[in-house]
Amino acid sequence: MPATPRPPTKADLAAARAVAVRFLDAVKAGDEPAARALLRVREGETIDFRTMHESTGAYTLGPAEADGAHVVTVATITAAPGREAPPSLPVVLSRPDGAWKVDMGLSMNRLLGVDLEGMMKQMAEGLGTALSQGLDAMGQALAGLGTGEGAAPADGTSPADATAPADDGATRPGARAARKGGKAPRKRRPT
Repeated sequence: MPATPRPPTKADLAAARAVAVRFLDAVKAGDEPAARALLRVREGETIDFRTMHESTGAYTLGPAEADGAHVVTVATITAAPGREAPPSLPVVLSRPDGAWKVDMGLSMNRLLGVDLEGMMKQMAEGLGTALSQGLDAMGQALAGLGTGEGAAPADGTSPADATAPADDGATRPGARAARKGGKAPRKRRPT
């Protein structure tokens, strides 16, 4: 069982905030390798560094605060001329390998107010369950076709009865007129 991470100390708060400053300076300067070296990116996450760089005109960084084992500071972003940027961006820092890094996934979760990773897992599990149920039903139907025992309709009739047209006389010529009390049209004999 992994050890529970300790809460950040005052020194940790200062160190984590310094990483956030270096990261935002690298983004603003367009130094992608330096910025990426300070990022924690999980499998499946992508970072649009170019858009981040082109959108960031200036920033100010608020104080660092402990949030469990993480550190959070809020960057107030001034967009570059002609660009848009979020007015404030929570920067969440974690230390997966002992060194503080900007955790982009947790930062986006906090910005959007949702747990994107958890939501994606939940959607994948739901999709897996639905696919499994659908494939099970399809397998049962196909197995029934192979034995001639396809699924019977709920009313107890056989599948053949369910698809055969009813012979209530409505399909014979003149049946409708006869039901309404009229005369059926006479068939003409060829002359």
